[in-house]
Amino acid sequence: MINILQLIKLTPMRINLFIFSTVPFLVFINDVFSQNQIFDDGFRIVNKASIIDTIRPNSVIQIRNSVLYIDSVATKYDQILSDNNGNYLGHVNYRCVVLDDRGNVIIPEGYTQIIREKNFFKVCKNNKWGIINTEGREIAPCIYSIIHNDGDHFRVRQKEKWGVIDSLGNLIIPVVYDMLQFVNQNMIKALKGNYVGLVDRDNDIIMDFKYAYIDFITEREVKCCECEELIQAKSSDEIKKYTDKGYTHIDHSTRLMLLCKNPKYLQMKIDY
Repeated sequence: MINILQLIKLTPMRINLFIFSTVPFLVFINDVFSQNQIFDDGFRIVNKASIIDTIRPNSVIQIRNSVLYIDSVATKYDQILSDNNGNYLGHVNYRCVVLDDRGNVIIPEGYTQIIREKNFFKVCKNNKWGIINTEGREIAPCIYSIIHNDGDHFRVRQKEKWGVIDSLGNLIIPVVYDMLQFVNQNMIKALKGNYVGLVDRDNDIIMDFKYAYIDFITEREVKCCECEELIQAKSSDEIKKYTDKGYTHIDHSTRLMLLCKNPKYLQMKIDY
């Protein structure tokens, strides 16, 4: 499934304006930079484009089968960004490179988006994300729909499932969970099906997957709910149907519309 289009801000730039029709568009001669983001350590993310067109206001922008559509018409654009005035700009032959403080190419052309996060760059190719470090070494290929940096590790999403890779690119938590949330550097709250449990960085189970929810009071103490059966309702009518059958509605901040059969509320210390 293709991700929704991400819009980022462009820095101010000097451009040549040409009017060829009722809709103005901007042409960049010889790949004039459309964005040059400089970091304190000298690294630069440079975005380049051959042609940039201004898109009509209030246009409907969609992606279908890796093709950008404007008002249901297929376009030539491979990237659409917004400028400082909130206007949308369509880019042709849009690509990114990363340079170090001496101008050496660390990450060559081939990516449509690059984001700096600490000592790593998140890179996008064909609407999938990967990771490259500041030395230009690939940590993870562009196969993930989402990547979150959590310090010295990354939560990654692939085919609606989540896993964790470390800073060397090793998959330390397999991509099998419906949700992952780091409690600390060594403990992870995970959702598997409808039930929540706790695992460590080696994917060993700390608390089994039998709880409707787990909330931390302190680092070693939790409150949770255990039940015989757990239903995740999809509407208020469905909630009423199950409450009429004797299920208890759990209004929980992170997992709404849950109903339990014979819920048991616990407050426990974690032996870990």
